[in-house]
Amino acid sequence: AEPAPVPPQKEAAPLPTTLAEVAEMAGARGDLILRQEIERSVRLVNFDGTRLVIALDDRASSNLPGKIQAALIQWTGQSWDVEVGSSTAAEPTLKEARERAINEHPLVREALKVFDGATITEVRPLGGEETA
Repeated sequence: AEPAPVPPQKEAAPLPTTLAEVAEMAGARGDLILRQEIERSVRLVNFDGTRLVIALDDRASSNLPGKIQAALIQWTGQSWDVEVGSSTAAEPTLKEARERAINEHPLVREALKVFDGATITEVRPLGGEETA
């Protein structure tokens, strides 16, 4: 008799190394609410291996660090430590960083000069493809 076939092992996802990668993982796994919370309410203080130190803005739910930790453990199969640190040492949120990069783009700056008082309310990629 032949031995029973061994079921393929589910490969754990590669470890994220940036907060943006954590948000991307959430989106790729269909957890769009967690992705949005990370992008809008989390400021990175430190990311070292499987230790993530974050600061939360006022809109963040108090259980957000635990939700991020549980998700990372599930997605990667690794133990994670997600802590809340000082907001004084934190980077801007991913949303703030993206908005700053858009507003600093030369074409956007020129358009805002030409259209005095205009503001940017939405940015969509060409061709209608949605991105992070």
